[in-house]
Amino acid sequence: MRLGISARLTLGATLLVLAIVAGLAYLRIDATRALHRRVAAEKAQQYRAQLDARGATTTQVFAQALRPLLIGNQDEEIAALVALTVAQDPSLAVIDVLGRDKSVIVHCAITRGHPGACAPSTYAAHAPMREASWPLLEQTWRSRAADPHGALLVSLDQAELALFAAPVFLDHGSPAAAVADDPGEQRLGYLVFGYDLAPLAQLAAEGEAAAAAETSDAVIAAITAGAVFGAIGLVLAILFGVGMARPIRRLASAAQQLARGDWNARVDVRRSDELGQLAASFRDMAEAVRARDEQLRAHAEQLEATVAERTRHLALILDSTGDALVPVGLDGAIAGQVSAAARLWFGAPREGTPVWTYLACGDAARAAAFQLGIQQILEDFLPFDVAIDQLPRRIERGDRVLELGFRQVIDDGRFQQLLVVVADVTRQVAAERGEALARELQGIVAQALRDPVSFTRFVAETEGLFAQVRATPEPAIRLRGLHTLKGNSAIYGFATVSAQLHALESALVEDPAHPLAAELDAIEALWRERRTQIAAYLPREVDGVSLSREEHRDLVARLERGENPRALAAMVRGWTDVPAERLLSQLGEHARQIAERRGKQVEIEVEADGLRVDVAATSAFWGNLVHVVRNAVDHGLEAPDVRREHGKSAVGHLRLRARRCTGGIEVAIADDGGGIDWDRVRDRARSMGVPATGPRELEAALFADGLSTAACVDEVSGRGVGLAAVRAACEAGRGHVAIHSVTGEGTTVELRIPQAHAS
Repeated sequence: MRLGISARLTLGATLLVLAIVAGLAYLRIDATRALHRRVAAEKAQQYRAQLDARGATTTQVFAQALRPLLIGNQDEEIAALVALTVAQDPSLAVIDVLGRDKSVIVHCAITRGHPGACAPSTYAAHAPMREASWPLLEQTWRSRAADPHGALLVSLDQAELALFAAPVFLDHGSPAAAVADDPGEQRLGYLVFGYDLAPLAQLAAEGEAAAAAETSDAVIAAITAGAVFGAIGLVLAILFGVGMARPIRRLASAAQQLARGDWNARVDVRRSDELGQLAASFRDMAEAVRARDEQLRAHAEQLEATVAERTRHLALILDSTGDALVPVGLDGAIAGQVSAAARLWFGAPREGTPVWTYLACGDAARAAAFQLGIQQILEDFLPFDVAIDQLPRRIERGDRVLELGFRQVIDDGRFQQLLVVVADVTRQVAAERGEALARELQGIVAQALRDPVSFTRFVAETEGLFAQVRATPEPAIRLRGLHTLKGNSAIYGFATVSAQLHALESALVEDPAHPLAAELDAIEALWRERRTQIAAYLPREVDGVSLSREEHRDLVARLERGENPRALAAMVRGWTDVPAERLLSQLGEHARQIAERRGKQVEIEVEADGLRVDVAATSAFWGNLVHVVRNAVDHGLEAPDVRREHGKSAVGHLRLRARRCTGGIEVAIADDGGGIDWDRVRDRARSMGVPATGPRELEAALFADGLSTAACVDEVSGRGVGLAAVRAACEAGRGHVAIHSVTGEGTTVELRIPQAHAS
């Protein structure tokens, strides 16, 4: 409910009067209560002082009178003396007379108006003193025991009693003698007087009662005065409020007319006070507003024309940029006019259309992705650069490739609007793809020209692997084949083929039942397309024997020495095999590329001792070595800063060695990295249900399908397939593989396979 000014004045004046009266009444009541409490406290203090003086005097006098009676063991006379004392002093509440051994001789408890019988103790041999106050009395004497001349009289308050106690000696005693275990002949007994403290509480209660009575009188007087003065104030406030309300209502009515646009509103208030001045000021203001309104109307017409012209020019500028410009409000809706390019590519937006719906053009999944990212930007919680990294940066519309950019519109230091800038980068993307294809083809040609024999072998192996993957029903074997295809394609420069194989591999890991044929056909078609594109740069036929100068010098020297022709013939027949150094060098070059992509530095050492190998008979073995090299660089070698922290050189070392051994060849790939984290291998094995108790089981688990210690999966590693493929290739060739790893020092993988001849 709204109150008018007269009602407010009336209510305020009445409340003010009542508050003043109530305040004065409170002050009077408080002063009265304080006076009564002070008087009661003074009476209590005076009573207590008299009680302390009486107790001290009575105790000492009674002790003097008690001495000869205790000497003569006159219990009846002691009881009579106690009764006489009680009759003379009505404030006494209890008297105890004890013997030298603290046994009770007389105990007299007095109730007001009904004094008890004061007689010798009826207990045989007198009962010992057991009241709760007695230990406190003894404790006081013990605290004074150090002073032989200390006061023997003790006074303390216990419950509702004021106790006065003193030992009785034959001659002179001390506090120590009062509590000695051996009473001796000097200690005759003890005397305890207890005075009632109830009068103190009675004095306080009387003071409170007097204060309450005075308070009641003051409250009645305050109510009476409040009613009288409140009525007077109410009448005056009503008269004053009515006199003010009338001109104010006139001013309010005129203001409402002005608000409705009626400039003829007039205020007729003739007063010489502030209300009259307010009415005059209102009239002046109305005239000024009328004049200002006319000016504003003319200015608004001119401004509308100017804005319309500038909007037209701005639209021309926006349309001339060629980019799609889309302003977005903080609620995510398009706010304002979009450029001509935006209307061409996305259509004309309706008012209030969310920008993610506008940019997605009916694609629900894309709209959801845009909505999440753009809302993060508009919430302005994350840093702007971090938030825009969560958004798709390129989209396709028909045959166009569009690149999205995002700009904050800042006004007065505050984020006010988001501007989405869309540029047509179709030609740029086509050029980038062309450049990437050219670089890929150049890399493939370089690999082929560097070692035509190995390249020809790689082509044959790849054709076989495609056929094997297509024909294999086992998911694990199929994944191994794809993994090997991916690694070998990367070695020989088929980057796009390797990337698509990685995508297919990811799909199969997530869903082993994922359809394979169509995607594998597309990848194989791409593989053949790349081969066709570089066919013109390759030799027509690769048929020859590669011979190093060192091998040639060795042959000449052995011929000059006249060595056995059979041995020489066996050596020459071995020249049709592939030099192991060439195979290891290719793996080393791939390792260097991976290290560069990972931000690592690596030094490659190749050692083959002139060994040649029959690649045709061991193609699966050599084709799968790429997985060991990738693991060594990706998992084994640490980042430069980590190596420096552990006191190592920032450059990692990778050694690739091949040598003859009994019945075949041995290949060792060693790194000086951090070694295998066997604890992590054990945890991953247990989560997969693979045995991993002892060292042998741990090493076997490392070669299990799907087991990987990588934190994430990418095109290099993380599938847990590579080492399984290596072991399978070794076992297929009746060989074996072993791993030696030392934490902090590195890992060596040794692979042995039999070979009919190793020249």
